[in-house]
Order: sequence, then structure tokens, then C-alpha cells
Amino acid sequence: MYAIRNKKTKQWIYGTDYHYNPPHQRTSFDRAVTYESLEYALLDFKLRKCTDNYKITPVQLQECDS
Repeated sequence: MYAIRNKKTKQWIYGTDYHYNPPHQRTSFDRAVTYESLEYALLDFKLRKCTDNYKITPVQLQECDS
């Protein structure tokens, strides 16, 4: 699995605000959009118009006992 992360702040992208030009990324430490494959992550990276401040990172989903 993959997710998009801000290189500087280490926050994950969970959405994009298209009210601005260029679009602003919504980021969070505890929320993230995940992708099944690198191809889907690359496509969404381009569609969201992410800048060089962001990178695609492999992630692992882990179940938590609550």
C-alpha cells in the first residue's frame, strides 16, 4: 500500500481543496488516503497537482486491538 506524505512536515495527505489555484493539500498526522498500488498513487499524485514538497511512501496497514 502507498500514501502521499509531505517531506518537510511528515504529514499525510487526506484531501485536496480545489477552491485555490493551484490546489491546496489537506494534511494530517492521523488521517491518510491509501492506494493499493504504486500506479494508482502516481495517478492521484498527478491529479491532485502535488508539488515537489510531497512524496509517495510505502505504508503498511496494521489492525489495532481496542
